[in-house]
Amino acid sequence: MGERPLRIVTAVAAYDGHDASVLALNRALLAGARPVEVIYLGFNMTGERIAMATLQEGADAVAVSSYNGGHLQFFPHLIKRLAEKGMERTLVFGGGGGTIIAGDAAALEAAGVEKIYGPGWPLDAIAADLTGRIADGLARLSAFPVPTSLTEGPPSHTFLSRLLSMADHGAEEVPETYKAWLTRTDAPTRVVAIAGDGGSGKSTLIDELIRHFLETFPDKKIAILANDPTTAFGGAAGAFLADRVRMNNIYDDHIWLRSVATGTVYAPLSPGLPRMLRVFGVAGYDLALIETPGTGQTGLDLSALKADLLLYIKTREYGGSLQLQK
Repeated sequence: MGERPLRIVTAVAAYDGHDASVLALNRALLAGARPVEVIYLGFNMTGERIAMATLQEGADAVAVSSYNGGHLQFFPHLIKRLAEKGMERTLVFGGGGGTIIAGDAAALEAAGVEKIYGPGWPLDAIAADLTGRIADGLARLSAFPVPTSLTEGPPSHTFLSRLLSMADHGAEEVPETYKAWLTRTDAPTRVVAIAGDGGSGKSTLIDELIRHFLETFPDKKIAILANDPTTAFGGAAGAFLADRVRMNNIYDDHIWLRSVATGTVYAPLSPGLPRMLRVFGVAGYDLALIETPGTGQTGLDLSALKADLLLYIKTREYGGSLQLQK
């Protein structure tokens, strides 16, 4: 098995007006020597939303661009919320050009930020240093603690995040105790698979469906598995997981979104999706929405997902009835 990709959440802090810097960082991370999965949230992200996404994504690190001048309040708040969600192991990085002066950077690093990058850092050097620090940190950590025995009822959010990571990485990573738990038959999760061309609006449709579900069934729990392709970016293979950018209604306690890479270049789907569906089932989720990578005329085998409903999304320019028949 190859080196596990580093999962890095990137975002722009609230009240910043643009995302040019973080988009450049995303490209630099993907072009680096280490395999990474960049989970991009978008801009105008609060500390609470970043912490929630980090938990749900099982991220190894968070990198935030902050040019609004509120960094001395924002970063300590983010670190506090991560710790409260059981994600104190997650490394936090920041940058803000000249708006974060050297004295402020030192104060933030003393308060728990792993590194603040100033204007003297080239992007490729930031990407190399950031991923190196994450890899070194993971090597120093002991195994992630998991419960020694299973209890009735849904798992804690921290444990659920860890279970999803194990299911994503491969069946061999799931301890025998949990394999038995994950084969229980009392998991009534309904599955809707949403496929379609790249850019056809799958993420936007899911966001609208979530809004209606929250209004109509406020007590139901909904899981989203957003699958995007693993790609060779010139360095190591990685993935740019950016479906959260199009979803504004997901930051609710009843919604859990996990971004998933296909894991192999040119693979149509992640092989971990069925295992992750089972995790959500035993965790008590009522509905799972699966967004596939963009598809073409060659089709996509969704049989392993055992979906109750398949939606196929096309743009207006799909061509005509013969194209639909294909």
